[in-house]
Amino acid sequence: MVPANRGLEVMRGSRGWLRSPRAWVAVLVAGAVVLSGLIARDMFFPPTASNAASRTYTVQQGTVRIQVSGTGNVVPSTQVGVAPKTAGTLSEVDVHVGDHVLAGQLLAKIDTTTLQTALDQASANLQTAQANLQTAQAPLTADQVTQLQHAVDNAQTSYNDAVTSASATNAADAAAVSADNAALAAANLAFANDQAALAANVQYQTDKRQLVFDQGQLTIAQAQFNTDGCATAPLPFTGTCLTDFNAVKAAQATVNTDAARLPLDQAAAAPTNATDQAAASTASAKLTADQAKQSADGVAGQKAINAASSQLTSARDQLNVQSTSKPNQVASAQAAVATAQAAVSAAQNNLDGATLRAPANGVISAINGQVGEAISATTGITSEAPGTSAPQPSSSSTGSSSGSGASSAFMVLSSDSAYEVIAPFAETDAAKLAANQTASMTFDALTGLNVPAHLLALAATASTISSVVNYYATFTLDRIDARLKSGMTANATVTVQQQTGVTVVSNQALHRAGGLTTVTLLKSDGSQRTVPVQTGLVGDTTTEVVSGLSPGEKVVLPALSGASSGTTRGIRGTGGGGGGIIAGGPGG
Repeated sequence: MVPANRGLEVMRGSRGWLRSPRAWVAVLVAGAVVLSGLIARDMFFPPTASNAASRTYTVQQGTVRIQVSGTGNVVPSTQVGVAPKTAGTLSEVDVHVGDHVLAGQLLAKIDTTTLQTALDQASANLQTAQANLQTAQAPLTADQVTQLQHAVDNAQTSYNDAVTSASATNAADAAAVSADNAALAAANLAFANDQAALAANVQYQTDKRQLVFDQGQLTIAQAQFNTDGCATAPLPFTGTCLTDFNAVKAAQATVNTDAARLPLDQAAAAPTNATDQAAASTASAKLTADQAKQSADGVAGQKAINAASSQLTSARDQLNVQSTSKPNQVASAQAAVATAQAAVSAAQNNLDGATLRAPANGVISAINGQVGEAISATTGITSEAPGTSAPQPSSSSTGSSSGSGASSAFMVLSSDSAYEVIAPFAETDAAKLAANQTASMTFDALTGLNVPAHLLALAATASTISSVVNYYATFTLDRIDARLKSGMTANATVTVQQQTGVTVVSNQALHRAGGLTTVTLLKSDGSQRTVPVQTGLVGDTTTEVVSGLSPGEKVVLPALSGASSGTTRGIRGTGGGGGGIIAGGPGG
């Protein structure tokens, strides 16, 4: 029997042992051994499917949907550019951006000074045209006919005088040219005789040939001078260069003597040669001048005849038109009156158009001009979205579509009673869109707002946004929320295909291999069995089951990556999803 105090001593001894550092090290080592054993057990002896809890999905009756989404903008259902009918200077602007206006409400005015002047001028032209019509319709008096006949007679006299004057001038010019030709022929003959005498004179021809020979000798002497390099030799010349220089000098003197002898020979053989040559030149110049005068007088005379003929024709036309029946003139005058009346109407319309009024109810979304500025008569161009008169959002090459395609008109009037959503869709999604498909709209600026809509139309041509091919789609909102504003970002989710009231299973539960689709069925006793199924429409998250499963049955889903199924103890570090520390004990 151990004494009581002995037991107390043992307890006191064990407490002392726990207080030592070696004891704590031993405890930690033992804990690490136990923990490693648990990890090894989970790695090499994992729990079986029969005793591990699985993620499951209960097969049910429901709807399978395929949806696509796009982000666009809220735009007014209609938008028009408004501007005066004519250009001018703004004299007043009666609204501001954001103002709600009613149809017919005054928006702005332009200065009417120029427009009023144009109307006054058009009215004066109308009065003139009306007076001309009255003149055309009234008959001429005998005195007026006589006066017109006198005008014809005077024009005839002027024409005759022009013809006579032109004929006389032409005849005189022709005689002068004929005389000039005769004089030139005589002078040329005399000069030709002088040339023949020179050709027959032996002394003249001998001296002429001698001159040609001596000129050749001079050329040879100059060539020798240059060949010997004397052209660049220093002065005074010596040696060969001095000899060459004297030879050139002597040859030049000979040529000069020959040239001086020829005029003397020419004067002896043909003393009138120079005089005859000068006379021939003078006669030729006079002929040229007289021929030019003849041509100019002919043109001037014909011009005078043409002018006189035109005056005569005009006078005859006036007499014929004024003295005979003139239905064409009356018709012409009537047409002039109609034209002048149209000009008055146009000027009046321009004046009326200086006052700009709202064509419909709406809100002013843009004003491009201030009082005193000049504005043009244009309404700008608004790019319409597909299937509607709403403006298509503008798109940039570097970003997504934004805003609305507001025109560059003086004012832009947008509807504030109805809105639509215009959104671009990638070409792969756009291929699934069709008119009247249902959609739901959410808005970045209005948390929690979800508006039903339907697809109105899809663009027939693509738009490139950030180098990506897109197609714009127009959605009609099935209800309007007062908080919606033009330009808000809208997110459209479109149901492109669906099956309602069908057997539905989660896409995660399906396994496809070799053309066969199967699921892992969880039986009521906890066991699992692979069964084949026949599927229909494959949706975004669920699939229609045609056969193989019934509502209420449970199928096994794949384990979540990084998490364990069922009751887990210790550390799970194996598997593709990564691991972590899972707290809990047995049954926990």
